[in-house]
Amino acid sequence: MHLRGEELFIGTYGGGVTRRTASKANPKGPGQFDAFPETEGLKVNTGCLVEVEGRLYLGTDGRGLYRLSLDGHRFLPLRLPLPSPRITAILPGKGCLFIGTDEGLARLNLPLSDEGI
Repeated sequence: MHLRGEELFIGTYGGGVTRRTASKANPKGPGQFDAFPETEGLKVNTGCLVEVEGRLYLGTDGRGLYRLSLDGHRFLPLRLPLPSPRITAILPGKGCLFIGTDEGLARLNLPLSDEGI
């Protein structure tokens, strides 16, 4: 899970990602849940949903790294040379992102371009 402002992003192992937003009329109520259809079936490991430099990154077990679009409406896969598409951990660093995989560690310098996504 990741809290970003008023939004809670929930990553699941096999069910993708859902965003929960509180109701303005009833802030203590259940709120609204919106799934990201493009993440359906993705396996999100614990600790693989992090925000770095204002962008939300999602690590998957077998499908690589995704990033939330600037408009916040969808997760886009990033085509990056990672040791493996099985991401087990993501750690934000100063000006970088450390990506742990089942085949080793990668360091990605930030910001990443929106080109080639």
